[in-house]
Amino acid sequence: MWLWIRRGNDPAPTSLAKRTLIALGQPGTVRRFGGLSLGESSYLIDTISQTATPPQTLRFIIPDPSGFYTFPVWVDHTDSKKSIRWRFRISDSISPTEA
Repeated sequence: MWLWIRRGNDPAPTSLAKRTLIALGQPGTVRRFGGLSLGESSYLIDTISQTATPPQTLRFIIPDPSGFYTFPVWVDHTDSKKSIRWRFRISDSISPTEA
């Protein structure tokens, strides 16, 4: 999986993009417990690496109400009924220059 973090209007003193770079460069500074996952423990992450060059071809997950895959877009850890899940499909392969 290739992940981009877009700079936005994050009101936090240190943006998510900056905190992510710090965590990747200095993982010992991150205080957390449990496994790192994409929203749910069934989507555990094995490895994180930072690279500037994307692979030769890319595929995207695209919101699609009739898509096959369901992913959480907001997880409420106090009341799972309030968590929000969307359906997605996977795009056809494209080159990074088309993205």
